[in-house]
Amino acid sequence: MSRISAGSITDVAGIRVGQHHRLDPDATMGSGWACGSTVVVTPPGTVGAVDVRGGAPGSRETDLLDPSNSIRYVDAIVLTGGSAYGLAAADGVMTWLEENDRGVAMDGGLVPIAPAAVIFDLPVGGWGCRPTAEFGYLAAAAATAGAPATGTVGAGVGARAGVLKGGLGSASTTIVIEGATVTVGAIVAVNSAGNVVDPATGLPWMAHLIAAFGLTPPAADVIAAFAALDLEKSPLNTTIAVVATDAVLSKAACRRLAIAAQDGLAHTIRPAHTPLDGDTVFALATGAVEDLGLANETLHYDTSPDISPDGRWLAFTRYTRTGRLNQVMLQRLGPGYVPVGAPEPAPNISPDIHHSLHWNPTSDRLWFTNSTQIFEWQLGGSPRSVFALGARFTRSALSIVATATGARAVIVEHRENRDLFALRMDPVLHEALGEPEPRAQSTTVEYHPRISPDGKTLAFVSDRSGAREIWLANRDGTNPRQLTRVGQLIVGFPRWSPDSRHIAFHSSSATGTSRVIYRVAVESGATERLFDGCCPGGWSRDGKHLYVTELGDINHIARVNIETGARQRLVEGETAIESVDGGFLLFSRAREPGYFRWPLHAASGHAEGERLVADYTTSSAAIGGLAPVVDGFYYVAVTEDATPRAIRFHDYARGEAKDVAAVPASTTIGLTVSPDGAELLYAAVGESQADIILLDFALEE
Repeated sequence: MSRISAGSITDVAGIRVGQHHRLDPDATMGSGWACGSTVVVTPPGTVGAVDVRGGAPGSRETDLLDPSNSIRYVDAIVLTGGSAYGLAAADGVMTWLEENDRGVAMDGGLVPIAPAAVIFDLPVGGWGCRPTAEFGYLAAAAATAGAPATGTVGAGVGARAGVLKGGLGSASTTIVIEGATVTVGAIVAVNSAGNVVDPATGLPWMAHLIAAFGLTPPAADVIAAFAALDLEKSPLNTTIAVVATDAVLSKAACRRLAIAAQDGLAHTIRPAHTPLDGDTVFALATGAVEDLGLANETLHYDTSPDISPDGRWLAFTRYTRTGRLNQVMLQRLGPGYVPVGAPEPAPNISPDIHHSLHWNPTSDRLWFTNSTQIFEWQLGGSPRSVFALGARFTRSALSIVATATGARAVIVEHRENRDLFALRMDPVLHEALGEPEPRAQSTTVEYHPRISPDGKTLAFVSDRSGAREIWLANRDGTNPRQLTRVGQLIVGFPRWSPDSRHIAFHSSSATGTSRVIYRVAVESGATERLFDGCCPGGWSRDGKHLYVTELGDINHIARVNIETGARQRLVEGETAIESVDGGFLLFSRAREPGYFRWPLHAASGHAEGERLVADYTTSSAAIGGLAPVVDGFYYVAVTEDATPRAIRFHDYARGEAKDVAAVPASTTIGLTVSPDGAELLYAAVGESQADIILLDFALEE
């Protein structure tokens, strides 16, 4: 998406703008000075192209910028008044560029590349008062990275826009593409035959697209006076512009950018590109932001890049669009850091939530963290844990450097106080009765609440003992006690058996080598490993099966026999739970928003499902937020940017959902309803804190 900004073309890093003009206070049509030049100086290696429209262009060296010709890079672009005479300003720009060692290297010296375009403003001021080489030289010498002056300056001094005074303008915007922020800026000398203002409103054409600038219409009499002006075919004409970006573009792609910018002129100048205009748009690409094109954007996205000190390797992490764990990847680099071949998974490193990748000074070892441990991986070897951070670092950032005796790391310790909250409900009307109240509160992390089918006991995840484990409490939150002691990185999705005697849950190891479903006996605490799997949604009504998620490029729900391990794939989706009557599965789907239902009598492998609500997504922090009752289900609804907004109730019979209660944006994992429908429980962050910690530790040879 893009962000509107007043900005200027110099917001594109490396772009500089200089201007020089002469404007006599008593200049009139036919006498005095009223003209100038504007120069855009580019950083080395900037690719350029041009698009020319209209019937009366005035330009210099634009043929060089054709994608079929050999010159690729430009050193400056000259926008100037003075019609064809004003092209002399480019001579001065070339002189300045040569003095500053810019240009194409030849046997005898340098040849700067400085294409130019002009506006026809000769009748403004004296006919012989027009830009010279000195104008171009002084404008280039004045170039800075600061925001350029606009209005009656530079090439815009003698400009007219239809029946109004024209001039010079500049703006910029940013566009986020797959996590990379690209800047686009423009500078324009508007000297158009057509008008730039809608005579019906007194505002610029397409004003609704620039609402952020807060423009207001002029008074009605002013609009009427403007509309009455005769738009004669003025000899003053031509709009010239430069559009620049920090993206990497070829000459052909720059040409397409210039063509698109001409469409912008056509939207905002009416008419545009007439036989009296010579509208010319230059496009520049500095190449400061480059998409290496390593990922298939429909399937993956890449994060945490680090280039080895010897320049031979790029290490990064890759997520699949449907997965929650990432893979450390290696990309071999050639001269100029150009990728050689395709990236490959780093050998022997299992998927996990890896981040903060750092190469050592000799480029043969990579350090990274999964937020509970710091790992060291030697090229071609296996990772080993060099420092255990503990559960309190589960959201962190890491920077690490080598020292004479080992390594020094700076890490952020992020602490969240997640609490459980209970909301009293009318079980018939499905309406909240009062405000939420804390339940089983502590100063640490609690989430994934689940009330037992007999309504007596509350299960939840907590790290109040140091590691994240399954805890129990009375339904009112009293008598909290630890149930499991598995000592794993991730423990979650506690799901009661129908008889309230067992809890199934999911666990992942600290190294990410396993994702396992366990069953724990509530009475004794005896824990047994059932089978590999992720994110149990719930038990079958007969207590013989669990619904688990099979992770992949496309996730699927499988029904697994608890005693035999026999597995049956059912439907695309995640975290499925049976409806109260046992007729349907309710579940989410990573590839599209909403909650779905699927008839349990459908054939295995049937890929469809009926979407019941659309305001939920698995990218939300409130995953697993669905709680069925007889006549519908409660869920945590989210905004378009996946921020939790409200608990809602979907009524099966009505086929519609309603808000039950607002929830904070910090609402997190889990939602449960008591068997009598009188209480809803959810988890939310109460307070967050963070500290920066310095760690020194030795490394084995």
